[in-house]
Order: sequence, then structure tokens, then C-alpha cells
Amino acid sequence: MLIASCRIVSAMAAVSVVITVKNEEASISRLLGSLQNQSLKPREVIIVDGGSTDKTVDIVRSFIGSRSLFKLIVAKGVNRGQGRNIGIEAATSDIIALTDAGVVLDRFWLEKLFGSLKNEGASFVGGVYVQGGESLLQKCIGILQYPNLEKLHVDNFLPSCRSVAFTKKVWKAVGQWPENLEKAEDTYFDLKVIEKGFKTALAKDAVVYWPARDSLRGLFLQYSSYAEWDAKACLLTKLRIYKHLALAHILVASFLLSTIFFGFWSVLLLFSIVFAYLVISGAKAYMNTHRVSSFFLAAAIKVTIFSAETYGVLKGLVNRVF
Repeated sequence: MLIASCRIVSAMAAVSVVITVKNEEASISRLLGSLQNQSLKPREVIIVDGGSTDKTVDIVRSFIGSRSLFKLIVAKGVNRGQGRNIGIEAATSDIIALTDAGVVLDRFWLEKLFGSLKNEGASFVGGVYVQGGESLLQKCIGILQYPNLEKLHVDNFLPSCRSVAFTKKVWKAVGQWPENLEKAEDTYFDLKVIEKGFKTALAKDAVVYWPARDSLRGLFLQYSSYAEWDAKACLLTKLRIYKHLALAHILVASFLLSTIFFGFWSVLLLFSIVFAYLVISGAKAYMNTHRVSSFFLAAAIKVTIFSAETYGVLKGLVNRVF
């Protein structure tokens, strides 16, 4: 009933959508189309281009045409944090909704975000992303790595900028978007919001579709980059994934050291633990896809991500020191 009244009363909501883009010619049209088809129309959509060298700007300008709802700002050389600050500063609404290039929005995405802010009295609300790719590898990555919506809770979830909304008051109170970070800027922002004590909410039905990487090389580069910037942003001790990563390395080191006393049996036990973990991951992928090959893909995905995060953390720590 609340949703129905929201749809009737708010043909256009007092909210500005801000997006940063750069070299997104392959995916930008799908994102723009999903924005155009939102059940709840924003007051404006501000697109900040960071200096695309492909056809992104031409595609955006062609799409905008006479659509006064959409606005383009070209700011060459800015990163995502700088671009978001530029877009938010230019926004005429007190409520800001953010999403990223490379996604497609569910038709009710903005309606659900806006509704959570209004109905729950929150100042900051996070939506969710789900896997949007079609290949078996992408589906397996989604099964193993994307958030489990059933287990998400507002107290254990740091939303991505693919689906988030907040007031300008929040943005100003946390010192705006961090402009010194190429990545990990959304996690940094989330933690600052929590630190300042703002009321937050989780909108599980504010969904964006985000395709996973379609190659193991792309997956390695993605996760190593995330880990590198998390290390640079001093977030390693604040995020559960790196506590698990550290525990895994401690476990491996302990078993390897124990070979001095127990020899081959320590290596065998370590191998058994790793094998069991990979089998569980493979079984999870298989039960969701019913494809035998997904069992082996799951093992490759887990090994790739473990290697990528290890490499990224070390690289980030070295860069911080030197």
C-alpha cells in the first residue's frame, strides 16, 4: 500500500541521480535505458565523464537529446571520487542516489531506495547488486562471491556505490567523497557514515544487475586492485575478508612450519583442508547450476581470488611504505 501511494504521488521524486563514467561505450546505453524506464522518475540524472577516449560522451549526448532530465558534465582527468563530488555539488536535490557504469538498474531501483529513506527515516540507504552476466564463469562468480541477499543485514553490509542513496547532509558531514582513492572509496565512505552515527537502512529490493568478469585473468586483476586500494586506504583491519585472508596465511604457515616436527603428515593435513574447502565451493556452484564443469570452475575462482588478494595486499602495503 505504501509503494502504491508512492507511485501515485511521486511521478517525479526530489532526488538527483549521479553517475561517473569513463570509456563505457559498450555498456552505457543499457544503463541509460534502465534510468529512463524507472518507475519513479528522479528530478535529474547527472552524468560526470572523467575523460573518455572512446565514444561514451557521444553516446550520452545522443541519448540526452532533448531530454532535460539528463545532464552531462565532462571533467577530464578526474577519478570517481572527484567525479562524484562534482556531480553532487551540481545536484539541485538534497537527496542523492548513486550508481555506476557497467550496471543495469531494476525498474523499481530508485523507488525502493527513495522509499527506504523516507519510510525508515534513514539518512543513508544501501541497495544491492546481483550477477547480471550469462556465461557459466560469471554465474559461478556470482554464486560464490556476490552478496547472499538472504543473509544480508544492515549491521553487516557495506553497500557499493552501484546502489546507494543519502542526503547531502551526510555527504558534507563525512568530508565529501575521498578524492585520493582510485578504488575502495565507497567502503571508506560507508565506514565514515557509520562512524558519524547516521541512521542507515538496507533496501534488498533496490537491485542493480552487475555482470561478473568473464575471464579468470579479469577476475585476478579486479580483486588484486580492490585489495591494493583497501591496503592503501588502511582498511585491512576493518574488513572481515582480510581477517579471513590473514587467518588463511597463518594456517598455511603454521602447517608448513610443523613439517619440521611431523613431516609429510602436516602437508597432507594442509592439503586435505584446502581440498575440502574447494570441494564445498564446487558443490555450491554445482547445486546452483547443475553443470559438472561449474564444480571445477569454482575451485579455479577461489584459487584466483586468494592469489589476487594476497598479491594486492602486498602491493598496497609496499606502496604505502615506499
